[in-house]
Parts: sequence; C-alpha cells; structure tokens
Amino acid sequence: METGAAPTVLLADGGCAALHNPLTALALSGVVEVVAADGGSLEERIIEAAPSLVIAGPGFGSAALSLLKRDKAIAQILPPFLRCIDAKEAETDELYIGFDDFVLTSCSAAELEKRIKRLAYPGGNGGSTIGAGAIAMDLDKYRVTVDGKPVKLAWMEFQLLRYLMQNLGRVFTRDHLLASVWGHTHYGHTRTVDVHIRRLRHKLGKRGIECIRTVNNVGYGFLASSGNRP
Repeated sequence: METGAAPTVLLADGGCAALHNPLTALALSGVVEVVAADGGSLEERIIEAAPSLVIAGPGFGSAALSLLKRDKAIAQILPPFLRCIDAKEAETDELYIGFDDFVLTSCSAAELEKRIKRLAYPGGNGGSTIGAGAIAMDLDKYRVTVDGKPVKLAWMEFQLLRYLMQNLGRVFTRDHLLASVWGHTHYGHTRTVDVHIRRLRHKLGKRGIECIRTVNNVGYGFLASSGNRP
C-alpha cells in the first residue's frame, strides 16, 4: 500500500460497534476505508480485501488470533491487529499477547486515527523504541526496561509512560492526560491519573521517582535527564 493512500480497515467481528462513530468520521473525511466481514470468514475477507490492518472487538481474543496465525498460508499475509477494549479490560495483563496495539471503546476519532496510522505506516513515527536515561520502551513488543531489567506494567500504565516519554520536558494537566492517554475527556476522574502515576513510580523504582515530575497545581511531566543520574 502506498503511504499516500487511505488505509483499509477490516472489522473482524461485530464487537467493534463502539467504534462506529469515530470510524464513520474518519471514513467520511477520507482518512480510512472501512470494510466489514460481511458474513464470510475472517480468513476469506483478509485475502479478498488485503486490509492495512484489522480491528478486533472484545470478543476476539488472543486465542482466536493465535489460531489464525497457525494457518501458514494466512499467517504470511496477516496485517497488524488493533484490539478494541473497554477500560476494565485495559488492566488485564493477558491483553499484551498477540495483538499489535489496543484502543479503548471510548476513544476519540483523533486517537483512533493516530493508532491506525501507526500500524498502517510502520516506521512512520520514528521507530519503535524510545528511551530516556535508564528507562527504555519497546513499543512493538510492549516492553519496558529500567537499567536493563524488565519491568511489568499494566496496559494503561504503559500508555501513560509512553505519552510522557514521547513529550520529554513538557508538563500536562490531569485533564489533558485523561483526554490524550485514556482517549475520553469524560473518563473517570482526575484521581485516575494520580493513581497511575503513583503505580508507575513504584514499579520504575528510584528512576521513576527521579524522572516523573510533579508540578503543584498543574500536573505531571517526564524529565529528559534525571534518568542519567547514578
């Protein structure tokens, strides 16, 4: 597929109904082309439509994706898989298995467009690894290391850390982080951000305490240089 063309998005099952509005908005603006399964098998639709990526609803789990990959003929042409999940599922560690990325059912059209383009145009965002001092993130494999040692994060913790590290030195309000990371301006309460920041600092240890900055009466940011301190 040429970079200038609108990516073709195939919906794997009916569980993607929550994304109807943002997908419709993106389709009407020419950002994406959406094709449905139309009652046929997913394998047949992948062969016919040659999609840029597949969006799978909550009912399409890692076991179903693993089974699909066992078919060698299909596995060779499988596009990236973006899974649509709700906020409760976002804290389940099993969601790391198999899928290339995740999006909340409450996401905005802008957030959905960003994730679709990241998968449809691999390498277009400057690579799959980001780092600051002792903390490194592999965005493709959803792995985080601190001083070379792996750290296990829940999915929303990972997304929050990624956003902060991709905006080194900037400070964001809690409301901004809710809208940009959780993808919904009315999701939960700003205390949600405080809880996840506290979890991140705990899991990242002294490096997290050094790097994740709190600005009183404003919000949080990530320092570019603190992680270099011994």
